[in-house]
Amino acid sequence: MMPLQIEFPSRVTIAMKTDKAAPLSGKPEQPIHFDFIWGIGLNGLTDFELALLKKKQGENVSFTLHPETVHGIFEHLAAHVLPLCRSIGEICVTAWIEKIESVGNRDVVKAIAGLKEGGGCGCGGDGGCGCH
Repeated sequence: MMPLQIEFPSRVTIAMKTDKAAPLSGKPEQPIHFDFIWGIGLNGLTDFELALLKKKQGENVSFTLHPETVHGIFEHLAAHVLPLCRSIGEICVTAWIEKIESVGNRDVVKAIAGLKEGGGCGCGGDGGCGCH
């Protein structure tokens, strides 16, 4: 059986980490983990989702972020990534694909409805992300 690759509709679990050290310990920061249904953004595919297209479990993508570009790259997924962007300068981020699962139409509809209720960015309204 061929391993799943990211395509619509897939639930994707991501681990994401920066190249920065934790401010207090000086040790590498722990990765953040989140999952999402790939391809359901209200404005179409995000730049992040496009970078993941056709990738398989275990593969990764790396990119450079500036705090002011997070919403443009991640859109409705930005709330997951904002904790990595504590610095005011650019950071290098690597995202690993931990898991890919097929999902049904019901899950897709529920996820889209959740985006519409939360204002479309994934932060749930005025979540302190600065987008509202």
